[in-house]
Amino acid sequence: MHDKTYDSILQLGTQTDTGDAEGAVVRRAPVPSLTRDRVAAVLDSFVGPLAQTPPAYSAVKVQGHPAYWWARRRQPVTLSPRLVRVDSLQLLECDAQTLTFRVRCSSGTYIRTLAESMAERLGTVGHLTRLVRLRIGDWHVDQATPLSWIQAASSDEVVRALLPMTTFGY
Repeated sequence: MHDKTYDSILQLGTQTDTGDAEGAVVRRAPVPSLTRDRVAAVLDSFVGPLAQTPPAYSAVKVQGHPAYWWARRRQPVTLSPRLVRVDSLQLLECDAQTLTFRVRCSSGTYIRTLAESMAERLGTVGHLTRLVRLRIGDWHVDQATPLSWIQAASSDEVVRALLPMTTFGY
């Protein structure tokens, strides 16, 4: 498994059933007045090993189906906490209602769950409105080829653009 890096935006004051903007609002809470230093300290408190329970809307298999399959049928399942690792959690921007942050973490870390936990430690609720994976292992988003190029390219051009797995240590 590969470490990953994400950029994310956490909307404070509203919680959804999926932990992201696609879900239905399940809870609202006031957002306390926050300073950048307080927010940064809370983010720092998540760095290191962390027991994290996967969200109901995850791909974790339960009785042969992903957890989201059960959640969509409103049949709750119990998911066990897993040990994950947060290597760094950097506050990029902060205003009264939103936090923009970058997280470098182990494979298996659920950023939606992490964001909800961050909101809770800040004394409110929250959900992700943006999640962009910047890196997985040695692959970085800057190396990605735009879909428009792939759609317009010939099969031979696409094959020539592919990198061998050995480029990334495989």
